[in-house]
Amino acid sequence: MQIKPSGQSININYLTGKIQATGKTRMALQLLQRAYQGNGFSIQFHPNTTYENFVGGLAPVQTADAMGFRFAPQQGFLSITRDCPLPGIPEH
Repeated sequence: MQIKPSGQSININYLTGKIQATGKTRMALQLLQRAYQGNGFSIQFHPNTTYENFVGGLAPVQTADAMGFRFAPQQGFLSITRDCPLPGIPEH
């Protein structure tokens, strides 16, 4: 979650983890609405989410050469949301 008060940029991230069906997603959406007026993101992960999916890492990319692929850097969910502008907040 990114907030920009007074022209400053602040990144705030909340991670929760518990057993299934305990209200984590509902709590996250309520926090997003009540504390941050809906400015931010809620991302729900499947249990097989890896560090590479979340933060970033190397991923296969198809090529036309004999091997057919190579590995290239790829952003994860956290990096992608960090780079997204929030609605209603001007960029500086």
